[in-house]
Amino acid sequence: MTDNTPSSTQPATPPSESSSTTPSNDELKALLDQDLLDSENINSADKINRETARLYWTDVEPHFASGNVISIDRELDLIVVAKAVADDDALAMKQWMDAKQVIPTNDEQAIEWQQSNAEFWAVVIKPLVLIQPI
Repeated sequence: MTDNTPSSTQPATPPSESSSTTPSNDELKALLDQDLLDSENINSADKINRETARLYWTDVEPHFASGNVISIDRELDLIVVAKAVADDDALAMKQWMDAKQVIPTNDEQAIEWQQSNAEFWAVVIKPLVLIQPI
């Protein structure tokens, strides 16, 4: 059997010249399914990160009126919280909410932010808009 490991004394054997057996259709399907599952987990955080934007309160305010704006404490990672919301991680959400690190935006905050047109990092996890003051 040919050693396909690259080394300084022996060049790697191209896959087409390898003497290993070709995987069966079932093995290929299992590998593809696993790769897709792994990609979904990675892409979920990546997707959330790509969809995060800097917004001003005037951009967020219309969503506040419908009760869908959630304030995230500056000490937390917005992406981690958004992923927990997307994954319906009730335990993590309960811990953050009990610690008042994740809370529905209240009227007092909204008035203060409206007056200063505060800036936020924001991401939408339908139907919620998660905001974190900058």
